[in-house]
Amino acid sequence: MRELQFDVGEYYHIYNRGVDCRDVFCSPAEFTRFYESLYLFNDSKYERRETGQLNRMVLLAGSEVFSYDRDLLVSIVAFKMMTNHFHIILREEHENGISIFMHKLGTGYTHFFNKGHGRSGSLFEGPFKAVHIQSDAQLEHSIRYAHFNELDRHGILWREGKVEDWCQALDILDKDTHSSHGVYCGQSQDLPVVDLELVLGLFPDPKEYREFLRSWAQSSIDDIPKDIWNIH
Repeated sequence: MRELQFDVGEYYHIYNRGVDCRDVFCSPAEFTRFYESLYLFNDSKYERRETGQLNRMVLLAGSEVFSYDRDLLVSIVAFKMMTNHFHIILREEHENGISIFMHKLGTGYTHFFNKGHGRSGSLFEGPFKAVHIQSDAQLEHSIRYAHFNELDRHGILWREGKVEDWCQALDILDKDTHSSHGVYCGQSQDLPVVDLELVLGLFPDPKEYREFLRSWAQSSIDDIPKDIWNIH
């Protein structure tokens, strides 16, 4: 049983990785499927088993219209997909909203992945992990942490505070199509996954967000105040 209890209106950092550290996103199509699932499954009225492929395509194509009739389980603040794990920063909007959303997301994507790879069984490493975010500083840091994961793939030691070329690091982040970094930089979304009102409440100006990233780029994890450090 999960010790952490979720409360409506509270923020949480959700993350999980593939079982045995295996890759869970092996192709562009799989990254896209998970992204689409972040949108589709975040609706108390959407049920995968009752929705055919044609209806799914209609909902995705008409997201700008249908988004007004959705009943959100959570508000997504940020996300990041890596090949073998993911991070989602969100706020619970419905009682049990996080649990319902993550169950639909996990089972739906696992079914899709297993069917495509001719496998069965669990895809993720047990129940998803969750950390209660208890301050604005912790919320901002969690977003930065999630987005900076992309630098790991390029051998940049940001966790040790060794980002020697910030322009290079920022270019890597700007080219990342598997996170919400672009939303914070003012880019439009393919689907209304991230809550723009929450984004603008945190960083009204993309320049402010970029400066926030840069200010942390040369800070070791050991230098980060422990009250906002939330990943182990």
